[in-house]
Amino acid sequence: MTIEEVKIVIGSNFGDEGKGLMTDHFVLDAHERGLNPLVVRHNGGAQAGHTVELEDGSRFVFGHLGSGTFRGVPTFLSRFFISNPLLFIDELESYTSQNPNKPAPVVFVDPQGLVTTPFDMLLNQIVEEERGASRHGSCGRGFNETIRRSEDYNGKFKITVEDLSDTYALILKLQNIQNEYVPMRIKTLGIRGDDPIKYSVLTQGSIPSRFAMDVVKFLSEVEIASLPSLAGYTSLIFEGAQGLLLDKDNTKYFPHLTNSNTGVKNAMTLISELGVEPVRVEAVYTTRWYMTRHGAGQFDQENFSFKDSYSAIEDRTNEPNEYQGTLRYGYLDIETWVNEVNSDFAHAHYGVRKSIAVTCLNQALKVEGAQSAFEDQIKNWDSYVIYTTDPQAIYAADFSVCPASSFPDILAAAFVDPTVAPIDRVAVDTVYRSYTPYGGEVEIALPDWRKADNN
Repeated sequence: MTIEEVKIVIGSNFGDEGKGLMTDHFVLDAHERGLNPLVVRHNGGAQAGHTVELEDGSRFVFGHLGSGTFRGVPTFLSRFFISNPLLFIDELESYTSQNPNKPAPVVFVDPQGLVTTPFDMLLNQIVEEERGASRHGSCGRGFNETIRRSEDYNGKFKITVEDLSDTYALILKLQNIQNEYVPMRIKTLGIRGDDPIKYSVLTQGSIPSRFAMDVVKFLSEVEIASLPSLAGYTSLIFEGAQGLLLDKDNTKYFPHLTNSNTGVKNAMTLISELGVEPVRVEAVYTTRWYMTRHGAGQFDQENFSFKDSYSAIEDRTNEPNEYQGTLRYGYLDIETWVNEVNSDFAHAHYGVRKSIAVTCLNQALKVEGAQSAFEDQIKNWDSYVIYTTDPQAIYAADFSVCPASSFPDILAAAFVDPTVAPIDRVAVDTVYRSYTPYGGEVEIALPDWRKADNN
């Protein structure tokens, strides 16, 4: 098997950078060039929420299913991805009911991947609620709890995908988790039991057998396989989750991190196990032109008046919720961004190229009077970018690709600092820019954040 190309889509901030949008773009591009793509999830789990919108108005937020699903592209859940059978079933049923005329999702799962149980989810939610103002910003999906259960006590309570096929043995292990592990974990976490309803659910004797039935449904919808065994795919698109600033080794933001490697490390490991070296490998570091963070934790760039400055900013995916609160906004710190990208890229090999994807540029515009609103700033700029759109092709996400030599101009427009020339420090090969066209020709320009109030 010859793998013509590999794209590794990486979020370069706190997540929500547009990884699903970029994955969908690369899938479509691969199809148009006659390649046979496969989307590989190389970290995270059900807490991911990757939004894809198509030109026909279809929209879905993907968790387990890869962001190439709309295009009929299969998904491979690697051993670095944690499967949650309960949420997988919900996601699959939601997708198929909303998209009855689209191809049924095809999902392969690595047998060594960890599995989340209802106990992990409940423990996660209970302890996060009891933390109050000291919450870690968890999604409440049991991701970290799954890892803790799998690694503690010499792996006695670990469950992997390959363990799911023996229903009787699975029920016995779930009963051991409920009767032995859960009480020990409650003591370790210092859970007080403030929520008597959720606390009592942990002890319900029917959970093991009911979850085992959900697992049967899960197994009927996936195929267990290893990545090297999946022959015939000529394009691999690694779809990352979360972002570099949430990487488990990024101690600056501890404890508000995700317990996984969010950059190129896992992808490099999986590529090394293929038994064949891809022709081209590209790491695509994705960022909005601004920053967001959903959940608690340090956010040095946070600007509380940011969203009010741009009426076009809309985020339908990251709705306020009980565990993460409201999405937070701020400006993009170029110095931090460059350093994080370079630090992660140091782990790349196989002659990997480095590229940048800049998303959500349409939100820089105020829909009414956009050009006049920025006229004073534009005339003082050394450079800015002109985006020409085709009003006959109203896309949810339209793309153009420009050579790296144009990167300083894009930075001037997208990141609001014409004095910085990161091209010399990032050394990117390609810049992908994405935007939602309003039709016609518009000028993108942003105010100087150094003059903004940062409350």
